[in-house]
Amino acid sequence: MARFLIAEDDPEARALLEDVLTNSGHEVCATIDGRDALRKLSEFTPDIVILDNDMPRMSGIEVVRAIKGDPKTRFTPTILLTAKSSHEDIVV
Repeated sequence: MARFLIAEDDPEARALLEDVLTNSGHEVCATIDGRDALRKLSEFTPDIVILDNDMPRMSGIEVVRAIKGDPKTRFTPTILLTAKSSHEDIVV
């Protein structure tokens, strides 16, 4: 099964993602913000990263840029979750 790193500041959304993935047999490391997610990348090597876009301290977009800018993690699949739907947000 896969190893997931989840960064989601909403406790209910984070718990739902964790429950669904762990109940499906995956290993999950969850955190509440982008900075902590980047710190955990050095301790936990995920197969997939799932990020909320709107998090305190560091947005999901900033985390994606850091992940993709690091040669060690640049090819790690990353999913960005957002409720935003404006044209500008989609482009970013």
